[in-house]
Amino acid sequence: CLPLAMTVHKIDNHLIVDPTLEEESMSVARLTVSTRENGNVTALQKGGSAPFTMEEIEKAFSLAVKKGKELRTFIKK
Repeated sequence: CLPLAMTVHKIDNHLIVDPTLEEESMSVARLTVSTRENGNVTALQKGGSAPFTMEEIEKAFSLAVKKGKELRTFIKK
């Protein structure tokens, strides 16, 4: 299966996957994580002006893997 890219936005101290347009406008940073079906990260891109802590990066990876698995169930149907 091809890699899927998930973008995680940072709003204050919260990480949000698939934000609304309003939430996205409040985002101070974003991290796009591309993963394969087995959970391996294939690409990473950071945007925005605010930094991410290591804890936030690890959480973003976890969210990207989890949401990628959910999306793949719909793609396979």
